[in-house]
Amino acid sequence: RAAAAAAANSDDSQYPDHIMGENGPILTELGRVQIFKGVKKFGIGYGGDPDLQPLRSFENRFLVRTALRISDYINCNNMHTLNRLYCRKDIVGRVSKLLITGPLVRKPSCMAPPASLTRTNRFTFVPHVSLRFIGNYYLIGWCCMLLLLLRIVFSPAFLALSGAMLMSCFCALVFVLHRLGSHQNQE
Repeated sequence: RAAAAAAANSDDSQYPDHIMGENGPILTELGRVQIFKGVKKFGIGYGGDPDLQPLRSFENRFLVRTALRISDYINCNNMHTLNRLYCRKDIVGRVSKLLITGPLVRKPSCMAPPASLTRTNRFTFVPHVSLRFIGNYYLIGWCCMLLLLLRIVFSPAFLALSGAMLMSCFCALVFVLHRLGSHQNQE
């Protein structure tokens, strides 16, 4: 009988001693002692959109907020095109799955309050572009080191020419995606 109770509570073994109330878990006196001594704790995690998480110590505030505005603009104006690209079964779909963040589904945790207290148990985001990585200090440092290395190895004229080529390729890609989206909307 004790083994059956232990097997039933195997998922709760990582959590402090508690009872489930109508508003969620309620700590017992033993649970309070376990938390105070650091023996056990509740798993706390962010359950929303990863792009809207609080800033971390390794992120630049200005760049993260600017990247969020740019990605919001791209996602709002191209939501249906991004969804179609993500759902394609050919090589374009495979490449877009590498570049586009897939739909996010949040499932309720076992320690979450009952459904009556939350707005929704489960919500889904459509595929979207996430540019938050641009604000990472490590990425900024590596890019600066790469630019410095390229500046030492190659002449400034070569760097300007290669930068112009990269920008023209990017503009061509945006143009093709825009034409693809407007062509599919007409059908």
